[in-house]
Amino acid sequence: MKKKLLKGLAVLGAACASMEVYNRITYAKVKKLENTLSGETGYHDTVFGKVFYTKKGFGPSLLLVHDTSVGSSSFLWRNNFEELANNFTVYAIDLPGFGRSEKRPLTYTSEVYTYVIKNFVDEVIGKKCSCISSSLSSAYAIQVEHDDPGTFDRIIAISPTGIFHKSDIPGSLGKVTTKAFNIPIVGSFVYNILSSKPSLSGFMKEKIYHNKDIASSYVVNHYANSAKQDGDLSKYAPASLIGGYLNQPISEALANLETPLYVIWGANSTTNPIDNLKTFLDVNPSLNYHVFENCGEYPQEEYAYDFNVKAIEFLSREL
Repeated sequence: MKKKLLKGLAVLGAACASMEVYNRITYAKVKKLENTLSGETGYHDTVFGKVFYTKKGFGPSLLLVHDTSVGSSSFLWRNNFEELANNFTVYAIDLPGFGRSEKRPLTYTSEVYTYVIKNFVDEVIGKKCSCISSSLSSAYAIQVEHDDPGTFDRIIAISPTGIFHKSDIPGSLGKVTTKAFNIPIVGSFVYNILSSKPSLSGFMKEKIYHNKDIASSYVVNHYANSAKQDGDLSKYAPASLIGGYLNQPISEALANLETPLYVIWGANSTTNPIDNLKTFLDVNPSLNYHVFENCGEYPQEEYAYDFNVKAIEFLSREL
């Protein structure tokens, strides 16, 4: 019995040692994340860490908030930033735990991000602005406007969540999953596999883009690099996402929202299917929306020109 136990411990120890070697090799290959947006850059201090942002343009202020998928950052707006900056003063941020922003060993929650978005508007932009947001971040923007009316002039929500999809608080399984990712060595090993180039490439081609060619090696490499930008600290926000801590219910906020809202969806979205648009219309029948055909999760990438035209038109419209 004792020999079997010792043998088991030896096997476990060898497995952990192998995983740690893999983790170290993986992190050693990570390069400093490139900022693909041209403009003035800076960091804003918040209680949840420094927030990286890029600013460019003149005119009314516009905030861009990326989604919370693994490896996401303001890179999401690379096909929109320049054109929008011709019409607005554009701020593109990396949320805490993502991109070039600070990452901390904590459980991130939707409250963290609604706080950061509101704080950034108040302390950096310094006045009411418009907002374009993606997926879960659209729920955060809508919730911010509900809690503090007048924060935003207008909101464009791309494939938003928060009615049924990604609206539940974390359950027991979600909590255990998040804690599992936070286990030293093993949790990092699992995260590094999840955020590897092959894994991200397969996910993007299967779940994100209708046009698979957009998931080029350049795009995949950027996401993989972003996902491991700060070593072990990079896993905490995605672990919180997987466990459900980033979910944000917005049924009440959407029903009572008076700020102009424009919802944009891809007809071929798979992680957040177009059928979920109906749940938004059930809550707010007067909702303005547009559906891009032959398009996945990111219309701002797959149909960048048309998206930019529609966004500028909506944001410039007389109230």
